[in-house]
This record gives sequence, structure tokens and C-alpha cells, in this order.
Amino acid sequence: NSSMFPLSLLFVGKYISSLSLQNCALHTLPESLGTSLQNVKNLNVAGNSISRLPPSLCLMSHLIELNAASNKLTSLPLSIGDLQNLRKLITPNNCIVDLPSSLMKCGRLEVLDVRNNQLCSISSELPLKLSNLRDLLLDGNPISEDSMEGAL
Repeated sequence: NSSMFPLSLLFVGKYISSLSLQNCALHTLPESLGTSLQNVKNLNVAGNSISRLPPSLCLMSHLIELNAASNKLTSLPLSIGDLQNLRKLITPNNCIVDLPSSLMKCGRLEVLDVRNNQLCSISSELPLKLSNLRDLLLDGNPISEDSMEGAL
């Protein structure tokens, strides 16, 4: 049973600051998500079957926390670095194979949880560029020791 995103939310989006659609059997998010929900600070879409986050998500300039844990994501939007206020990026238990280099522009990021994905390497610059990063959670990824040298 797959559910549809409640499109009526897009029409009242400017009034929403926190949105939780956890465990709603969603397979997709609308392409206009980010343009319609620009004032959302907390977005929780954990526990669905979402395979892709729409690029417009990166227009949600007020977003502080994004929880997309336990979905079917294979990547993050390339322009995720545009989320300048993002403090928590929670994406464990997906199938993410790499992190976009733009992520290093998320200067306020404090928590990056990418446990149990398919990451084979992580940029050695990541912890250096993200000066506010407190928690970098990488357990359960096939990261080789060679790719981690200098990263931590």
C-alpha cells in the first residue's frame, strides 16, 4: 500500500514550520516541495519508501533538521549545500553511495548521521569544512580505511 503526499499541504505551506510524515508509506515527494514549504524548519519523512529527495528541497532556506532515515535514498540533492541553516541531517538506513561536495557548505551542520548506507569513502575535507560538526555517524558503511585517512 503506497500513500500519496497530501497535496493540500502545498497550498497552506507558508504557514507550516514543522512537518512530520513519518511512516506514511510514501514513495515520492512532490517536485514543488521546497518552493511550497519554504518556512519549514523541521522536516521528518523517516520510515517511508522514498528513493529521491526533490532538488527543490534545497530551497527550504529555514530548514534546521531533515530526517529522511529508513527510506530508499541512493543520493542526496546535489545542491544540499544551499541549506545554510541546516543543523541536523539524519539519513541512516538508506542506500546512499556518496555525499555531494556541496554538503561542505552547510556551515551550521552539527549532526551528520549517515549510518548504514553504502558510502565507500568520505572526503577528508568534510570534518574540516564543517567546523560546527559535533556528531559524524558513519557506522555500517563499507568505507575503506584508505579513504578515511586524514578525515578524522
